[in-house]
Amino acid sequence: MYTRKKVIQEIPQSDKRGRSTKDRISKKDKDIIRQHIESFPSVDAHYCKKDSNKKYLEPSLNIQKMYELYAEMCNEKQIIPQKLSMYRDIFNFQFNLEFLQPKTDRCDVCEEYRLAKKEKTLNEEMETAYQSHVSKKVIMRQERKNDTKTQTTNCAVICFDLENVINLPKSDVSILFYKQKLNVYNLTAHCSISKEVYCAIWPETMCGRSGNDLSSALVQILEKVVSNHPEINEIITWSDSCVPQNRNSLVSVAVTDFLTRYPNIRMITMKYSITGHSCIQVVDNIHSRIEKAMKVTDIWSPLSFMRLLLKVERRKSFCVINMKAAYFKNYKKTASVFKYDKILYTKICQLRFIQGEKFKLQYKIIDHSTEFITVYVNPPKLTRTGKQSIVNKDNSSIANFVIAPAENIKTKSVTANKIKHIEFAYKWMPLEDQQYMRCLISEFKNK
Repeated sequence: MYTRKKVIQEIPQSDKRGRSTKDRISKKDKDIIRQHIESFPSVDAHYCKKDSNKKYLEPSLNIQKMYELYAEMCNEKQIIPQKLSMYRDIFNFQFNLEFLQPKTDRCDVCEEYRLAKKEKTLNEEMETAYQSHVSKKVIMRQERKNDTKTQTTNCAVICFDLENVINLPKSDVSILFYKQKLNVYNLTAHCSISKEVYCAIWPETMCGRSGNDLSSALVQILEKVVSNHPEINEIITWSDSCVPQNRNSLVSVAVTDFLTRYPNIRMITMKYSITGHSCIQVVDNIHSRIEKAMKVTDIWSPLSFMRLLLKVERRKSFCVINMKAAYFKNYKKTASVFKYDKILYTKICQLRFIQGEKFKLQYKIIDHSTEFITVYVNPPKLTRTGKQSIVNKDNSSIANFVIAPAENIKTKSVTANKIKHIEFAYKWMPLEDQQYMRCLISEFKNK
């Protein structure tokens, strides 16, 4: 019983427990915090579901850093800043934001199985699907292990992957945290023969990260590998299973065209990881080293980023390929002529290209069966009556792969506002980086 009494009347006071207290922080103060959080540019994830609304802030930020910038802003405007706990609560519960950190993606199938087992909702269908998934994972890893063991000087095993989008300029100048940045892409590859690392670099003012762009960058890496190792006559590639980037008709056209121009390569086999279980840890490790090096220095432009890449490995420098506009090709236009719809790209785990067999491709489906399935992607041919008929599968000279240059189209992501923010940062840039960025922006405006 509540027994405290008033001093004068000696009457017990009413119990005040359980009552809602008045909000001590005004709506205006909370709005200032929200506006500050919204002022930081956010980007989509490297891999993200289409229906996901989650956005990511650049990895150099954290809540403590953001709060310090908020307190600094309040002092400039002569406003009393709220506590860190309030800033953190608004960030965590009113925004769908995360800090972009390199981490290993979890497998959807494995996570669903783990959760169902934990909550005792596992059924026979889920158990069967999971065991099939595990079996594919084991076979895939054994395949990768076999490639590692049996590699020779004539066969190059190349692992490649696209690094998370790099936002430049990257600096501790506080006002730049609120400015939009230039997206820079880095397709990284590792060659088994000499343990060399290859990085193909291009800014978003030139191209994006579509199937055409990734295929063009991959071809440049393959050409560099063959140039450095002329003894190679077979290539095996490993990559993740992303269909828009790595498993599609555009990559097929790019690799076929590469084989046509390099007759000393007798065969290329492209192998893909099972979704959720990467077999390219060697590339993930390279990306981790790059990100670690980026934390301790300012990077103002793609030029200074390429200089950084040359210093990441002390013993052996990375081979850095500065992508030019002429390197990008329109593989999509060529692919539309051929019958690549015969290939089930969403289900394949291996794709094989053979020298001299321009229209013949072999693939294995995702269950890693031992037999390759052969398909012919010959283009249609007009008969005298005007009707289309498929040309003879053995006649490989009826058409040539004519690869057109990529269309000179302005990237939609480079808005006028973003250009304005990049130009705002010129005043802090070293002269070389400033000239490089001015050149990039000028070329983009003149497209």
